[in-house]
Amino acid sequence: MKKTIAYGREGCIWIVTGVTVLMVQAGCFNGSGFSSDASAGRRDAGKVDGKAAGLDVGVGKDTRKDVGTVDSAAAGTGGIATGGSGGTAGTGGAGGTGGTTNSRTNTADAAVIDAPQVPPAGATAGAAGSGSGGSGGSGGASTQLPPDGAVRDGPVDNAVDRTADTAADAPGCTTATLCPLPASGNGTGICLNGSCTITCNSSYHRCGNTCALNTSVDSCGTGASACSRCPAPTGASPTCTGNPPTCGISCNTGYHACGSNTCVVNGSTDVNSCGNNCTVCQAPAGGTVTCNGTACVASCSTGNHQCGNACVSNSEPSHCGLNCSACPGDDNGEPTCTGATPTCGIHCNRGYCGNPCIPESAANCGSGCGNCPSLDAGLVSHPVCTNDGGPGVCGTACNDGYHKCSGDCVSNKEVATCGTRCTTPCVTDIAHAVPTCDGTSCGFRCAPATASTPGYHQCGTASQPTCLDESSTASCGTRCSPCPGPEHSTPPTCEKATPTSPYACVFGCVATYHLCGTGASAACFASDDPAHCGNDCVDCGEEICVDGQCSTPDAGP
Repeated sequence: MKKTIAYGREGCIWIVTGVTVLMVQAGCFNGSGFSSDASAGRRDAGKVDGKAAGLDVGVGKDTRKDVGTVDSAAAGTGGIATGGSGGTAGTGGAGGTGGTTNSRTNTADAAVIDAPQVPPAGATAGAAGSGSGGSGGSGGASTQLPPDGAVRDGPVDNAVDRTADTAADAPGCTTATLCPLPASGNGTGICLNGSCTITCNSSYHRCGNTCALNTSVDSCGTGASACSRCPAPTGASPTCTGNPPTCGISCNTGYHACGSNTCVVNGSTDVNSCGNNCTVCQAPAGGTVTCNGTACVASCSTGNHQCGNACVSNSEPSHCGLNCSACPGDDNGEPTCTGATPTCGIHCNRGYCGNPCIPESAANCGSGCGNCPSLDAGLVSHPVCTNDGGPGVCGTACNDGYHKCSGDCVSNKEVATCGTRCTTPCVTDIAHAVPTCDGTSCGFRCAPATASTPGYHQCGTASQPTCLDESSTASCGTRCSPCPGPEHSTPPTCEKATPTSPYACVFGCVATYHLCGTGASAACFASDDPAHCGNDCVDCGEEICVDGQCSTPDAGP
C-alpha cells in the first residue's frame, strides 16, 4: 500500500507521497495568516492555506486536501489537520479560524488500523489584520476524533510505508523497538517515517515481510522480483549460482543438457536431440531422417543417394553413381554418367573422339576412335572421318581431279563425267568434231586421223567453229584456206612427204621454170635466172646461168 503523510514546518508545508516530497509555501506560521500589505488595504491579503498548519508530527497525520477559504473580506480558514491556526485578516477581513482534526477510513483494505488518538486543541486564532475593519481570527475546533486513527493507507506499500498490511495494521512507531522482526528472521525491524518496515541481512533480500536468501533456488537473486522458485524442465533440478545469483538448471541422472534450459533423456530417438549429443537431425532435401538413439540416419529414394544435406540422382555427372564428386570434364567434351551401374564417361564435342577427346581423323574416327581403311590403295580416293552431329563415321574422299558419282570417284576430265557431272556427258554438233573436257567444262576437238581416214583441224570463228579436212587442198595440213599457187606454177596438191609427215600444199613449175624456196617463200624462177640458177637455185652473182649452171659470159672476138 502507498501512504501519503503531511508534515508541517515553520513557514512551509511538505507533503510526502511515497518517497516524493512536495514543498508548498503557504501561511504556515502556527495558524497566523499574513497580509501582503494589510496597511495598504490590498484585496489579496489574508490568502492562506492552513490545511497543514500546526501539524503535530507523529500524532496527527492526515493528507486531506481541503484548502482554507480565502478572500478579501474574510481570512482563510485553517485546513483539516491537527488544529491549524487561522490566517491574519486582511484589509476589512476577519481573522482566520483554526483548522479541525480529521482522518479517513482505510478504504483500500477496509481493515481496522491504528487505534484512535486524541488530537491536540485547536490552535490560537490568527491576529487581526492591520488594515481597517480587520479582526483577529479564532482558535480552531478540536472536537472531532478520528474514527480509525490518524493514518490513511494508500493502495500500494512502498519504501516509506511500514510492513505490508495484515489482518490488522501495526500501530505507528517512533522507534525500531516497536517494530516486529522479519517473519523468517535474517533481518531487523526499523521505524521509517513513523511506520515500521524491515531491513534484511547481507546475502538476503526482502520478499514481503520475510528476508529470503539470495542463493536459494526458492528466491534466487537480489531484487524484489526474486521471490519465486527457480523453474526447471522435466529431467532437471533448479540451481542458483553466480554473482549476482542467477537461476539455472542441473540435469538429473540419465539426462544430458541441450542448450541452457533443456535436459534430454540419454539415448533419445528424437530427431531434434538425437542420442546423447543434442544433435538435430537434418533430413536431406528430397529424403527423410530418423534417429536410432545414437546417430542420425538419412534415407533417399531408389536411384538417389545422399550428398551433403540433399538426395541426388545416381545418374547425374555432378555426383555419378554413389559418388558426391563430379565426373572429370574435358576441354573438348562434356562428362557423362551412364550404365545400369552409372559410371563416368566423356561425350566429345563434334569433331573429337576418345577419352581424353582428340580431333577426329582417318586414323582416329568414331566412338571407338579407330583407323579408317583405304578402299583403292589411294589411286583415286583416300579414307576420311565424317561427322554429321554424332560420332564420326569412316568414309572415302576423292583425290584431286576426281569427284564422286554413285559412291565412286570418277575423273573430272572424263567426257562422260566432266567437271562435277555424273549423268550428262559432254556432246558436240560440229561436223568431224568429238567432245572434250578440260576438267572443269565441256569442249570439242576435230577428229584426228586414223589408219584409213585423214584427220581434221579447227577453222572458223569462236562462235562458228568448223573442222576441215587436213588432206584437202582447200584446207591442207592446218590451213583454213586453199593451197596457194605461185606464178609460173602448176595447180597445187595436198600431200604428205612421208607417211608420218603432216599434210602440206605441193606445187610444181611450168616448163623453163624451176622451184626455189620452201613453204610460203617457195616460188617458180626461170631456168636461166642468175639469182636462182639451176635446181640448186644458186645465185651466180656477176656470172650468168646457162643450162642450169653459172658461167662467165664470152668476151667476144
